[in-house]
Order: sequence, then C-alpha cells, then structure tokens
Amino acid sequence: MTSRICNGELLCDVQLEHLQLKRNRSVEISTISYDILYPINGICVVDGRHVARFQAMILERGRHVLECNVGESAIFEAVIVHVEREVLLTTLPTCREEQRFEMAVLNGISSSISVEELASMCCLSVSTYKRRFAENFGIPPHRWFLWRRLEIASAMLRRTSLPTFTVAALCGFINVSHFIATFKRRYGITPSRLLREEMSSVAMATSSPRQDSRIW
Repeated sequence: MTSRICNGELLCDVQLEHLQLKRNRSVEISTISYDILYPINGICVVDGRHVARFQAMILERGRHVLECNVGESAIFEAVIVHVEREVLLTTLPTCREEQRFEMAVLNGISSSISVEELASMCCLSVSTYKRRFAENFGIPPHRWFLWRRLEIASAMLRRTSLPTFTVAALCGFINVSHFIATFKRRYGITPSRLLREEMSSVAMATSSPRQDSRIW
C-alpha cells in the first residue's frame, strides 16, 4: 500500500487491520511503516508494554507481539492504522529535530494532544512550529490533525462494524455530538448513515443471486 497526499493537504489510502484474540493467545504482526494501535476491549500487551482501552500506541517498523492480558475467557480486539512514514517526514536542519517533528506529528494523529505540547516535543516555540508545519503540509496543524482523524474515522466506519461512539473515541473525539457534526461538515453525511450504507452494500453483494446470462 502506497499512501499519497491529496491536494497537498492530507494522507489518503488508510489501511486497517481488525485483530481479535481469544483465550489469551498471542499474535505476531510485522509492520513496514509506523502504525497506530487502538485497543477496543480490555488491556493489550505489546512487546511487554501495556496499552489500555482506547489508548493509542505508535508501533515502529518491525515485528511486534500482541497479547490479551485480561483473563482466559476475555476477547481482545484492536484496530491498527498503517501510516506511511515517508509521507509524514519533513526535512529539518538536524536528524534529531527531524525525529522530534515526526513523532510529534504521529502523536498528534493518534491523540487529542495540543499544539503547545507538539511544539514542546519539537523543542520549538508555538509560532515556529506552526510556521514549519504550514510550510511542509500546506495548512495549520489543528486542521491537518482534525482532517486526518476524520479520515481514519471514515475508514473505520467503512471497513469495520464498530459503532459510531467507539470510532469517535478511537479517533480522539471526546464528544460524540461534536464528532458527528464535524464528520458531516467534512463529508456531507453522518457517520451512522455511512455505516448503514456500507453494511447495506455488503449485504447486497453477499446475498444477490447470480444473474442468468442466457438470452431468451
């Protein structure tokens, strides 16, 4: 999967994995990019590190071991969003600054972190961070992160059966009503309607009888 920039504004082609673990079984995944992991149920242990429900965790490229840590009979689910590293990178004077900026961008996508906190992560003033961000991404950081979270939410609604309030929480929206209103302004459709349409199209595709190609 190759990500791209749409109109110089935001990432496209979000790819999702929906994992399910039963009876405390471990799953090993291999990633070729930076990935964002969202646990949905219980607690997940990733490479020995605990990740709580709805908490986002950035996975670096390589192999990772995921396991359920909430009991033998529990079910753990996770959504992993693949984010191409090359698209997020920006060129800054030193490697250290580049890495700081990159991780700040990734953290901004996976949480509701403030611009002030992102600037602090980069050891930059807020004004300098905003200027450098706009130079590299074409729009202010708050709008870019909002659009990116909405894009991830849209992909989740299309490719999983997660309810709207869960998708909102996973994408950093504390207020579901605000999420629905913002989503509708961006895409011209409510999340619930999008979910219904996707479920309807899937049902039609799986239940439609095969057309008889004979000519009468």
